[in-house]
Amino acid sequence: MSIFKTRENGSSLDNVTKTLVFLENMDDFKSFNEVYRNFTINTLTARTTVAVKTLPKNAKVEIEAIAFASKF
Repeated sequence: MSIFKTRENGSSLDNVTKTLVFLENMDDFKSFNEVYRNFTINTLTARTTVAVKTLPKNAKVEIEAIAFASKF
């Protein structure tokens, strides 16, 4: 889900209820947390973080988010 699709359906980052974070290297976990806190994500958002061997396009991090929307 892209944030653009989320906005089209009447949602926003404030409506995120769960994120699943894929990190290429768990040594980046502390740095990732510092960056993650700068986004306006609800402080009650559930989060799971897992280490993966590789990500598409050699990305270092991938985030999947579930948000509720007012339009369907």
